[in-house]
Amino acid sequence: MPNNSATPPSFAPIHTCATTGDTAGSGGGQASVATPLAAAVAVGGDASGARLRNGRWRALRPYLQRRRWALLAVGALSLASTGFGMAYPYVTKLLVDEVLIGHKPLLNQLVAISLALVIAGFFCSWANNLLYSRATMQVLADMREDLFCHILRLPMPLLYRQKTGELLTRLNMDMAEVQGFAVDSLYFVITNVIALVFNVAMLFWLNPPLAWLSLLLLPLPALSGALFRRTVGGLANQVRQGQGRLATVLLESLQGIKVIKGLAVEPTVSAAFRRDTDTVNRVNLQLLNVSFLAGNIPGTVVAVAGVAVYWWCGRDVLHSAISVGDLIAFSSYLVRAFSPIQGLTGVYIKGEKARVSWERVSELLDQPAEPSLPATLPEPLRGQIEFRNVSFAYPDVYSEKRILSSLTFTLPAGAVLAIVGPSGIGKTTILDLLLKHLTPTAGAIRLDGIPIAEIDAASLRRNIAYVSQDVWLIHGTVAENLTFGRACPMAEVEAMAKLADIHDVILQLPQGYATIIGEKGMQLSAGQRQRLAIARALLHQPKVIVLDEATSALDRDTEQGILENLRRRFPGVTLILVSHRPGLVSLADHFLEHTKGRWQFSARGWTAHAG
Repeated sequence: MPNNSATPPSFAPIHTCATTGDTAGSGGGQASVATPLAAAVAVGGDASGARLRNGRWRALRPYLQRRRWALLAVGALSLASTGFGMAYPYVTKLLVDEVLIGHKPLLNQLVAISLALVIAGFFCSWANNLLYSRATMQVLADMREDLFCHILRLPMPLLYRQKTGELLTRLNMDMAEVQGFAVDSLYFVITNVIALVFNVAMLFWLNPPLAWLSLLLLPLPALSGALFRRTVGGLANQVRQGQGRLATVLLESLQGIKVIKGLAVEPTVSAAFRRDTDTVNRVNLQLLNVSFLAGNIPGTVVAVAGVAVYWWCGRDVLHSAISVGDLIAFSSYLVRAFSPIQGLTGVYIKGEKARVSWERVSELLDQPAEPSLPATLPEPLRGQIEFRNVSFAYPDVYSEKRILSSLTFTLPAGAVLAIVGPSGIGKTTILDLLLKHLTPTAGAIRLDGIPIAEIDAASLRRNIAYVSQDVWLIHGTVAENLTFGRACPMAEVEAMAKLADIHDVILQLPQGYATIIGEKGMQLSAGQRQRLAIARALLHQPKVIVLDEATSALDRDTEQGILENLRRRFPGVTLILVSHRPGLVSLADHFLEHTKGRWQFSARGWTAHAG
């Protein structure tokens, strides 16, 4: 047997959204969202949607304010680096006019000044890059966390309609585009405007007539940005949508790789992926081409302007109207005057891409999250469940057909309920309604007499352990999966594993509880994964346990052994079973069965129509 003495005594929860104010098994209380935008959307869909529509970029201000000192330091270093760079052409002018032509003994001093400017500019740029990279990464992390927490709080019907790849694209690529613009734009504008003003001032100081002529060319780069702006926005939106489709196809293919191999359709799936890739590449090439034109037309204007200046000033130099140093300095400052305009044009184009990404992110943020409610569950919770005239129909798709109609029953606390019926009749829908994943179209559901519509969803779900047939596990150790979302002492972890009849199996693994079980727990069998999921749910000390075909991969003896363990360890817990196995159903003392087109609720010895 492997030596598991190195296993830590307790495990901290992982992958938890940053909220405070709730503890496991507590009676509820309103969750406090940790990040700025989550706080904005937590007030409800209508308010957050109005804020984002009316404020748009203003909603990003809290992220920048949180890192304001680092960003201010970045701005100061940027200005310093720009100042050092702008002084260099004038020193070059002095070097040419005063030393090379005027033969003044200033060579060493001017070379020393030039070297000092270069070194100072280097260190400013280095420190600026370090601070900037750190600050922007922190801002992006905050924004992504905020969006991720909001996604986790979206209602299940909305999430069912979303493509996972599309969500990932918005969370990663779109959010990075928004963050880049939000952080970059302010400093690009400030530093470029200052550089533009200084360089134009130097042009007028060196040669006013030629400076006025140069001003006629300065707006041309900005005009190119305005010309391509809308085209860039449209193409950027197409690229993002295509990348979302690609991510969805990739994720779905990897998740269903066993089915793909089983059907031997790898060439078909690969060909479909290549077609989508080619479509995205075609649009992306158009975007790159337009972006190239928008960015390089100003450069061409600069080159033409430089040639014109050398032609015009060259004649003045030949006639001794200006010095060679003036020619070199004026040309340098002219190029530096065009550079800020080119930079501002780039910000303008980048802003269009960011606008498209922000609208895609806002589509998610405008969706109302599950509200945090103040109602608390009674302590101690008994676990009595009551459905009173509950009806439900799926919107849109099943609008003409009700899944449930006036369902009514009362399940006493501590009872064992078996829900029985053919597939597709609404068994899982009943459980989703109980867990507030769905909302009844009519009627009310009560837990210990309290309408669950008034209970905070997180508080409710912490008291109801739900285990489905399709087990979800993370790529981590056995212990990390068992303690997902809740820190537990090792003794408690092992106790629940024994109750779920998985402890001995775990000890036979190479590193015991520290064994990596692979993505979705694929290193384990289907039955082992189900037992692991049952143990994980029990660690949350629920008052109601729901097993939705959660033992379908187990043999009859193991299944009944686990349920008997549950009844002994949690004698007062309400247990709901969904199964087609007669042996498992026979353990129940209450039944909810769909026969002859309607639900019938019964206890041993009596029967009543439930709806």
